[in-house]
Amino acid sequence: TWKSFDAGVQMKVGYSIKNLIALSIHYDVGFLKVYESLDPRGKPNKANNSSFSLNAGLNISKLLGKK
Repeated sequence: TWKSFDAGVQMKVGYSIKNLIALSIHYDVGFLKVYESLDPRGKPNKANNSSFSLNAGLNISKLLGKK
């Protein structure tokens, strides 16, 4: 069965190069079990939420020379 509530933490690391390009990594992990069931052999299955992302950004106004 699915649970309707989760709590967790997000970790971020980022770097900006000359205020023009930004790079970052994000990782989210849930602390609570959001899913529980039994497999066909009767063994329990449990799951937590988690996600990982890589991000890149570009400051277009600085690239075009505008303030």
